[in-house]
Amino acid sequence: MSEYMIQGSTLTDIADAIRAKTGLSEAFTPAQMVSTIYSISGGGEAVMSDGFFSENGVYTPPSGYDAFSRVTVSVSTEADDWHMQFVNHVNGTLSKVDDAQGLITNVVSSAFYRFLQLTSVNLPSVSSMGVSAFYCAYNLEYVNMPALQVVPSYAFYMCSKLTQGYFPSASIIQASGFYYCEQLSSANFSQVTSVDNSAFAFCKKLTEFNAPSLTTIGTNAFYTCTSISFIDFPLLTSMSSRAFGGCSNLTSVNLPALTVISSYAFTECVSLTSINAPSVLLIAESAFQSCSVGLASVNFPAVKSIGTYAFYNCMALSKVSFPVLEIIGVLAFGGCKMLADTYFPNVKSIYRYAFSSCSSLSVLSFPNLVYMSEYAFTRCSALMSFYILNSSIIASLGNVNIFASTPMSDSSLTGAFGSIFVPSSMVEAYKSAANWSAYSDRITAYVEGS
Repeated sequence: MSEYMIQGSTLTDIADAIRAKTGLSEAFTPAQMVSTIYSISGGGEAVMSDGFFSENGVYTPPSGYDAFSRVTVSVSTEADDWHMQFVNHVNGTLSKVDDAQGLITNVVSSAFYRFLQLTSVNLPSVSSMGVSAFYCAYNLEYVNMPALQVVPSYAFYMCSKLTQGYFPSASIIQASGFYYCEQLSSANFSQVTSVDNSAFAFCKKLTEFNAPSLTTIGTNAFYTCTSISFIDFPLLTSMSSRAFGGCSNLTSVNLPALTVISSYAFTECVSLTSINAPSVLLIAESAFQSCSVGLASVNFPAVKSIGTYAFYNCMALSKVSFPVLEIIGVLAFGGCKMLADTYFPNVKSIYRYAFSSCSSLSVLSFPNLVYMSEYAFTRCSALMSFYILNSSIIASLGNVNIFASTPMSDSSLTGAFGSIFVPSSMVEAYKSAANWSAYSDRITAYVEGS
């Protein structure tokens, strides 16, 4: 004997349904139910009794019946065979669930797993639901669950025709809850505080997500939501990697409480033009990589560290302001060909290729610079003036090739060598310092106001 999950309140309900269809009056064993169901003509119809499923596939519950609860009982293998046949039989015709009376309060896991004909669900009193409840119900278009508290993992996974969903009481959207609901255009989530991993990934028609109470966003939560145009989450404090990666129509971001922009968070958001994140302290790896078209100016008043590739290939970026920034990571601004106006008054460390191929940079100033790594400014072909204004220490130079393919090392690029300005008291020390000596004839005293 094994334990199986049996759909319906009891096996008696199933037997009653068979008797109603056939006119028979005798009792049935589960094994006998199988052959009797097969013998019913018009096998495409649902076989539950009146008040459960009508012939057109619309479900309406009778009073006091919890349609989707399942009871665990000990049954034979034959009974399990019957169970599978019965579920498949119902799946073939169920097109609509409408609990207008609000009798149903719970939907269990996988209750509508691959119900391919289901198009509409109205369950106004359902407050809890199991995982994968509507998994791959490909033709589902409309869902109304105003009392649901948590949208569980995989609840509407790949419901690719779902266009409207109403969940005004839901506070949590668990992992992959609406994954690949590519037609979902609107959803009411006014109470949501947490959106877990991949919850809305590939929801390509989602134009906006109104969640003023949202505090947490998981990995890939909105990945490739290519129609969403703005995000405004005033209470958001935690956002994981690739949260909005590939959101190619996103133009405006307002995240006033966020302190860390995670890796790849906005990578390939090519239309992004406006970012307001005044509390951010760290911009992680590739956070804005390849925001290549719209992002022209950024101002991060609290950021202290920028990770590898953070703004790599932001080819429209022309102006940046980081008043307290201390660390610029590898290739952080690499390929930012329009970058010309910079403000880095507190930067101390610059790592490899940080400004590689920033071909519009003509002037750079670092009042508190301590260290620069190799090739940090390679191929900055317009760089003519470089200011190091720290008078307490000679900035360490990782390698002589730091200015490779710039006017500092190749006068043919502009017709003249560039100049490296240092405090007058430090000129001779710089000219004789390791690696700096290669640029001794370009090192000159900084004159205030120059």
